[in-house]
Amino acid sequence: MSENLPPAQRKNMLAGQKRVAVVLPYFGQLPTTWPLTLASMEQNSEIDWLIFTDQEVKSSAANIRVSMTTLEDTRDRFSKSLELAVALETPYKLCDFKPAYGELYLDELAPYDYWGYCDADVVFGDVQAHVVAALETADFKIFRRGHLSLIPNNEAGRSSFRLGVVGADDYRAVFSDPNSRAFDEVGGMYQRLKAHGLDVYEDEALFDIGADKFRLKANSALSGERFYVLEGGQLSALDSNGRWVRSGRYIHLQKRAYRRLPPGWDSAPVLGFSPDGVVACRSVKDACDAICARESNWSARIAWQRRYINRRFRGLKSRLTAPSPKHNL
Repeated sequence: MSENLPPAQRKNMLAGQKRVAVVLPYFGQLPTTWPLTLASMEQNSEIDWLIFTDQEVKSSAANIRVSMTTLEDTRDRFSKSLELAVALETPYKLCDFKPAYGELYLDELAPYDYWGYCDADVVFGDVQAHVVAALETADFKIFRRGHLSLIPNNEAGRSSFRLGVVGADDYRAVFSDPNSRAFDEVGGMYQRLKAHGLDVYEDEALFDIGADKFRLKANSALSGERFYVLEGGQLSALDSNGRWVRSGRYIHLQKRAYRRLPPGWDSAPVLGFSPDGVVACRSVKDACDAICARESNWSARIAWQRRYINRRFRGLKSRLTAPSPKHNL
């Protein structure tokens, strides 16, 4: 597979096949890990990252395109494009609109063969190598999760969010509902694409960190998987002895309250991902040791438990008070 080729042999392979752009609208305070996320985007230079935001994002990389805007202007843009009064009162609701970005950002995406969307609480590894591998076999959508997905920039791809499924709300009901409906994943596109026989390429080469445990562990973790590190632009899962287990295209730090990046993070040979922050180290062994030290820190563990309990309580309260969705049969 192409992702196993040496970097020198992979250079420009993606550019030679397809032009790819990933759209990220983001409003409000950026995650503490954002500088590392941006650096990982810059490293994947054969993918263009189109960022729409009200925050200051500085980058001199040619593949980073920043457009200053507001959530209000974005809501107006979406409403006009869809000819629908959309409910976009909070930034989190943007998740439901991700499958429609092909239409909503039609002009900006015109030069590309594939368009996609991602989250801001991720750090990317060698994404473009994984995309090259996917292009060898994918028939339609590449990757299935809202953290990072790519869709063909053709009429079928751009309009796939309009597909109907018996017993489920259509996109108009979802987009006009102020509540989050997970339309980019289980609550929407999963069942729509499956019902209409549209292929989704997925290889599980990602580290989607579970949110219900203090120690980091990917939801799709293999046996023996223990640590997650970034070295030379490559994301790897390691076992308890620091030995390589598998590679990942990104790590998703969902619902993690990470500390600010440590001094020297941008020049450290190895970055490790601990339960509450990134550690900058000289070697893989040092990274594993530093992660273990944070895991043994009781203050960090107690702080995480408090946030976890509060988040679960807020989630339960939201579910109990939310109105029942209406279905268009």
